[in-house]
Amino acid sequence: MYQKFIFIDVWGRRLIKMKISFFHYLIYLLIIMLIPGIMPVTVAAAEDIPSEDDGNITILLPDLVIEDLFWNPVNPETGEQVTITATVKNQGDATSGTTNLVFYSNGSQIGESSVPEIEAGNSEQISFSWISETESTVEISAKVDEKDSVEESNEDNNVKTAGFITFKKNRFPDLIIDTLELPENPSPGKHQNIWISVKNQGTSASQKTTLTLYINGSAVNYWNVPRLSREESNYALYTWFPIEEGSVDIKAVVDEGYLVDESNEENNEKTSTVTVAKEFIPDLIIEDIVPESAEGELGKTLNLTLKVKNRGTYPSEEVRAKYYINGTAPTQDDIQIPALSRGEGADVIFSLVPDREGQMEVRVIIDSGSDVHESNEDNNQFTKIINVKTILPDLIVESLSLNPEAPRVGAVSYTHLTLPTKRIV
Repeated sequence: MYQKFIFIDVWGRRLIKMKISFFHYLIYLLIIMLIPGIMPVTVAAAEDIPSEDDGNITILLPDLVIEDLFWNPVNPETGEQVTITATVKNQGDATSGTTNLVFYSNGSQIGESSVPEIEAGNSEQISFSWISETESTVEISAKVDEKDSVEESNEDNNVKTAGFITFKKNRFPDLIIDTLELPENPSPGKHQNIWISVKNQGTSASQKTTLTLYINGSAVNYWNVPRLSREESNYALYTWFPIEEGSVDIKAVVDEGYLVDESNEENNEKTSTVTVAKEFIPDLIIEDIVPESAEGELGKTLNLTLKVKNRGTYPSEEVRAKYYINGTAPTQDDIQIPALSRGEGADVIFSLVPDREGQMEVRVIIDSGSDVHESNEDNNQFTKIINVKTILPDLIVESLSLNPEAPRVGAVSYTHLTLPTKRIV
C-alpha cells in the first residue's frame, strides 16, 4: 500500500511531498521527528495502487517572475524623476526567501531594490526612482533574484524587458538671483552679512552649478549650487569686512560657466550698490535752476525747474526752500522739496514774476530753516542769472484806402489809415 505525505514546517509552509510505502513512511517518520518544527501530514491514501512516481520525493520550490514592468510618468522630461515599478510574483509551490531586484537601462544597471519573502501565488510591487540627465531613448528591463539567493523551480524566467523610455528636452530650468540682501548702513571696520538666494523659476529641474560673488569687480567667494527642482531655492551667506568709506558695487552671478542649459541665459546675475560710511546723514544740494525759456519778460510769470539731489548717505525728509529775486524775497510761498532717498534726485517746479529788465539774479536756498541735519551745511544754495527783456509796441500800417477809389482832378477825396498796435511776443 502506498501513502502520499506532505512535510510542512511550523509556519504551515510545504517543504516536501512524496509517495512511499507504509514501511518507508515509518523510517522517514523516525528521522523527521528528530528535526524540530517539521511534521508529516497524510493527505491521501490508495491501497494497492502504486503511483507513476512510486518511491520518488518531490521538493517544493518557489518560482519568482516579473509579471509587469512599467514607469511613471510615461513620457518624462530630461532631468525629471521617473519611478520604475516591477510586479514580482511567486508562481511556485513554496514561499520564497528575501532577495534582490535589479533595474537596467540599455543593459546597464541603474538601481537595485530588495524583495521581501513572497508566499506561493502572491505578488509584490517593487519601485525604484531614477533620473536621466540626457536626451535619449533607452530600453528598460529588470531581473529578480539577480544574486541567485533563492533556489527556484525555474531559474530561467527572472528577467523582464518592458520597452523603451524616450527622454526629451521640452522644458528647461531658469536660474536667477532671486534676492541679493545687503547690509543696511554698513560702517568700515565692522563685519557685515550679505545674503544671496538662487531660484529655479524654470519648468524643469536644474543640474549642479556654481554661484560667484563679486565686490567692486573682484570675485570674493564661490559656492556650489545643488540640483534645484522647479520653484526651489538655495541660499548662501557671505560675511563682508569693508575697510574704506564710499560706494561699493556688489554682484552675484549663478551658472557663470554655463553648466546648465537654461531657457534664459541673460538673467543669471544681480548687482546692487551700497554706501559704506562712518556716519549716515543726508546731504541736499541744488544741481541747477532751469528756466522754461532763455529769457524772461518783465511783469510776466516765468516757470523754473529746481533740480535737487540727496547725495548723502541717509534718506532726507521733506523740507522747504526759499528763493530770492535780486536779493529780495517775494511774498510767495516757499518751495516744497519732497523726501529723497540717498542718491535720489527730484525736479521741483516754482514760478516768479521778473520785476525789472536786464539781468535778474535768482537765488534758492534749500533747507533754509536748518530742518535737516546734513553732512555738509554749506552747499544748500544755488544762484542763476536770467535775462529779462521789455516788450515795446510796434506800430504798422495795416491798410490804406481812398474815397472815392478813383478821384477826379480838382475833386475832394479822403484817405483812411488803420494803425493797430501789435506786441511782439
